[in-house]
Amino acid sequence: MVSEVAARATQLLSQRFGDAIRVVVSDIEARDDDLLEAERPHVARAVPKRRYDFAAGRRLARTLLGPDVALPSMPSRAPAWPPGVRGTIAHAGGLCVVAVTEAATSLGVDVEPWTPLAPGTARLVLSEAERASLGPNADLDAKRAFCAKEAFFKAQWPLAQLRLDFLDAHVALFDDGFEIEPIVATPPAIEGRHRGFFVTVDDYVFAGLVISAS
Repeated sequence: MVSEVAARATQLLSQRFGDAIRVVVSDIEARDDDLLEAERPHVARAVPKRRYDFAAGRRLARTLLGPDVALPSMPSRAPAWPPGVRGTIAHAGGLCVVAVTEAATSLGVDVEPWTPLAPGTARLVLSEAERASLGPNADLDAKRAFCAKEAFFKAQWPLAQLRLDFLDAHVALFDDGFEIEPIVATPPAIEGRHRGFFVTVDDYVFAGLVISAS
């Protein structure tokens, strides 16, 4: 099922990511009957919501990669993309987003309900300096920062495979984008600042990020 919100998000994210990256957003359906044989064991004991989220991501990925492409999970729980493919999956608030590319880049995307981040949660995911830099709508800015960090964590995984804590990266927000930089020791592939973007559609905020694999 593709709602108007999902269709508009697909269009806007496609524009921001550019021609080398294919992206699609859809509503999450309460079904997992179309999982392929190699995928089913990974959610066999999962609660229904987890199965439906998992199935939605695989279903969307197949619209971009082909109907027979299975995406089992690696031990890290990240999808095992086919050789030559880099991709990213996110789901929240009833929406799922998938982006893939064959280019020499690593992708990260996240989606979150466009609602304020609770102050207690903000203290767990943002440093004191990051919280001090938030604008007048601090609770909503905190949600954008959370979304940006999630996108970065996904983008760095194929290149560095670091299990980063939220306070291991510093994010600076702009009107429609962000810069994020790891502040712990990392491999050269993800050192320095990385620029990402935001897309807001109705009650959702999306963050996207591309890191060159070179």
